[in-house]
Amino acid sequence: MQNVLLLLKMEESISSSEMGNIERMLFNQLILNLKLNRADSLLQIAESDTHEEAEAIIEEVLTSAPPTYRLMRNVNAQVLEHGVASGALERWYKSNNANSMEASIATGRYAEKGGNRLQAARSYQTAATRCDNFELRQKLNKEALISYAHAGNWPEAIELLESESGLKANITGRFKLYLQVNLEKARGTILANVAESTIIEKKNDEGETYEVEQITHSVEGLNLHLTYPSIHRLPEEPYRGRVLAAINRVQKGRKRRGADIEQVFQKALNRKEFTEIFSVANRAADEMGPEHGLLIYERAMNSSKFDVGGLKRLSEMQRTMYSRTENVIPVRQRIH
Repeated sequence: MQNVLLLLKMEESISSSEMGNIERMLFNQLILNLKLNRADSLLQIAESDTHEEAEAIIEEVLTSAPPTYRLMRNVNAQVLEHGVASGALERWYKSNNANSMEASIATGRYAEKGGNRLQAARSYQTAATRCDNFELRQKLNKEALISYAHAGNWPEAIELLESESGLKANITGRFKLYLQVNLEKARGTILANVAESTIIEKKNDEGETYEVEQITHSVEGLNLHLTYPSIHRLPEEPYRGRVLAAINRVQKGRKRRGADIEQVFQKALNRKEFTEIFSVANRAADEMGPEHGLLIYERAMNSSKFDVGGLKRLSEMQRTMYSRTENVIPVRQRIH
């Protein structure tokens, strides 16, 4: 506050003094640079109110007098580092250096502040094409990509991502997946991201053991993806709807497999066929997890359909399955 009062007193003293034109101009430039320093201090504080105050100061500085090279250099630094938006800066560049990188950045910042994320994205992308510095080019392309996402323009976002090789390494895998899922209608992209591979053992008709790969999809992982847009304040649709569709697909598949297995199990139980119970237990283990196969044996033993000899045989079959699958059963589900 003291700095602000000091600047006001300095301005008052200039207006009441008898300085010559050159001295007055030099003194005015000094005050403008001091105001920019004040704006820079405000920008270091991570609060929206101070950011708005800083932008108001910069706007005042740029409209008070024709800006000098030093003053423009300082303002450009604030635009790049802190995302400052200035209508006066955009207008100055349109009149004086419309085809420069700085002009495109100024247009992008002002468009973003006004809520026009698509214009902002295209301006940042244009600025990147006018930039010779690799790191700054990647920063501008990333800002363009984020603005394309906020604008819901998925085709241009993916086109930019594919055309700039360095950009892929500069964004998270989750953001890349978010863009791809919004562009593509197929559920395969999101399902592939939560696919889990497990090697399980099976036996052929001759009793020989062999290994097969089983692919499952994590509903828990899909549920985590649902929150991504809201956490990052990005558009939720169509991403959220496509993740929900993938969740429904996985859940329906599990219910359908479970219903089929239950039907076969009841038939085997009624016939008291050990080979059929063995087959359905192995199928449940393969399709739903080993703990479900063990549960088939548990339910058979609790069904009151078998004598002591039958119960002993079922218990031995259960122990054999447990010893073969113990290492892949989650600890919390090891109830046997």
